[in-house]
Amino acid sequence: MTGIKTFYLCGDFRDDRLFIIEIHTGFSRKSRLGSRPGILLRNGTDSKDLIIATAGGESEFAARAFAVNSTTNIFLPPLEPRANLHDMDTETMRASVSAEKVAFLFSIEVGEKQQRERFEWRKLKKGEGNEAKSGGFRLVQVSKRHGRPQTSSEIASESADGGPSSSRAADENHESLALLSWSSGLSKMTRRFLLRLQTSAASMGHLCL
Repeated sequence: MTGIKTFYLCGDFRDDRLFIIEIHTGFSRKSRLGSRPGILLRNGTDSKDLIIATAGGESEFAARAFAVNSTTNIFLPPLEPRANLHDMDTETMRASVSAEKVAFLFSIEVGEKQQRERFEWRKLKKGEGNEAKSGGFRLVQVSKRHGRPQTSSEIASESADGGPSSSRAADENHESLALLSWSSGLSKMTRRFLLRLQTSAASMGHLCL
């Protein structure tokens, strides 16, 4: 942590700083988020480095009105290698709350063929497993087409505002790709969370995280 508005993403050690993240309050309209509060990820450890990803509320009006918005817009680098980094692609992440779980749903292109798949960050309660005693989130893939073309029904499902189907939501047998666990005790002062990549996450590419 470097202050209220900035913190670092580090490697295996605290001094191995990789990227800087800034909290965007919305009072300054300089970033792509405008007046929407959110976060900015820079391509380096300096506050002047290029912004390579941002995340914030879907609506600037909702942010000003202090309304609850379950949808987050995420701006990511374009998939085309020669594209301008300033021309970011917009992806959507939606919150889904039920009696069984809390999850954040999104779709992204993954793998060598850049096949679009669906994922969830599922909330873990305190004490749920030894890896996240203070709680956190687990990343799982909820669609596996194994390279086959996307059907019209799947495209419509991704465009809908609702969450996954009830049968899919109840299925907890998906492979875990990553674990984000909250820090506890005195470590919270310098390290807010720990992100661990698991199993085949590396083959998915960087966008799914």
